[in-house]
Amino acid sequence: VINEQTHPTVFILLFIFLPIIGFPIILFLILLGIKFGIETGILIMFLCLPIHMVTSFLLANNFLRPVIENYAKKKGYRFPQMSESRLIWFSIVFMIVPGLSYTMKNYILALSGISFGHYFLIGCVVNSIMGLPFIIAGHAAAGKSLLLLAVIFLFFLAAYKFGMLIKKRYYKGHFKENG
Repeated sequence: VINEQTHPTVFILLFIFLPIIGFPIILFLILLGIKFGIETGILIMFLCLPIHMVTSFLLANNFLRPVIENYAKKKGYRFPQMSESRLIWFSIVFMIVPGLSYTMKNYILALSGISFGHYFLIGCVVNSIMGLPFIIAGHAAAGKSLLLLAVIFLFFLAAYKFGMLIKKRYYKGHFKENG
């Protein structure tokens, strides 16, 4: 059980390991804001997200990829191939658009064929930017500022609308271009 008596080291270790196996990261981000405040919560997030990205990439490419490729081969499926520049743009859109969980996005992006450097940069930047409001919201929800909580809610609403607009435009252009 995570509560105000949970030792910071235990909390951080849980934050490092649980999102890698599918535990919702949003809960940890909110709790980071509540337990540590905005600045320390953001610092912890910035230090832990790279661990998630590296671990997900290694697990996806060393353990999941062979299983998925063997299954696809048996079924006669091929993975789509994209140029690196197109894959980078697709990866940014994929990570920004809401839908799949943090864990699923990290593993799917790792399996997409993108280079580790681009994977790491895109994943860390997008996940960090998208995590900031949750830490701030956690801090605000702890009774620090209802006005700040309202601003964060409006930010989430605007970000969701923006993500859906990108998704709509990307898929419209993608399907028109590809058939």
